[in-house]
Amino acid sequence: MVTRVGPIYAIGWILSWLSCRVVFRARLVDISKVPAGPVILVANHRSYLDIPLIGTGLYRHVCYVARHTLAESRFLDWFMGRCGAVLVRRGTPDRAALVEIEAHLRAGDVVAIFPEGRRSRDGSLGPFKGGAALVARRCGAPIVPVALVGTDRALPSGGRPRLVRVRAVYGDPIDSSRRDAMEVARGEVARMLAEAGQPVILADAGSAETDADGGAVVR
Repeated sequence: MVTRVGPIYAIGWILSWLSCRVVFRARLVDISKVPAGPVILVANHRSYLDIPLIGTGLYRHVCYVARHTLAESRFLDWFMGRCGAVLVRRGTPDRAALVEIEAHLRAGDVVAIFPEGRRSRDGSLGPFKGGAALVARRCGAPIVPVALVGTDRALPSGGRPRLVRVRAVYGDPIDSSRRDAMEVARGEVARMLAEAGQPVILADAGSAETDADGGAVVR
C-alpha cells in the first residue's frame, strides 16, 4: 500500500510548491516520465533548494533520503520523521536505511536520492553511490535521472537567495537490473545539465571539490 500523505507532509509540500513554483518560477520538464508505482529519483545536488524542487510536481508521497546529521536539529528531526524521510550515515554501509528504502519501494512510493552524498560546492558531479540501486533491483523499481538546473544560483551555499528561475528536467527511466544503472543515470544527469546550458565536471571518486583539472567536463 502506498504511503499515505499525512498533514505535516502536506503542509511541507504546499510550502515547497509555493517556494519553487511561485518564488523561483520552477519549470518541470518531462515530469510525465516518472512512472506510476515504485521508482527512485536520482539527481545532482548543489543547493538546499534541490530538496523541495525534485518532488514539487509529484502529487504523491516522496520519501527523501537525507544525511543523518540533519537530525541534530530537533525541529528537522521531528519534521523529517513525520514526513517519512530516511536518514543515512555518509561513508558507511547503512543497512537499516536500505531496509527502510526497500519498504517504501515495496509500498509503491517515490524515493528521492542525491547519490553524490553531499552538495557540490564547485559545480562538479561526483560519483553516484550505488546502494539504493541494489534495493531498486530487488524491488523491480526503475531509476529516473533528474537534472536540477539553476538552484545553486537561486539559493547558493552561504549566500543570499536570488530570484533566479530554476528547472527540474526528468530523464527516461533506467532499468535497475542493469549493473551500471547508477553510472548510466549519472551520465544522463550530466548530459541534461549540459543541454540546459550548465556544463559539469565529472569528478573522480576521491575528489572532494574537483576543479577543471580533476575530471572530464561535459558540455
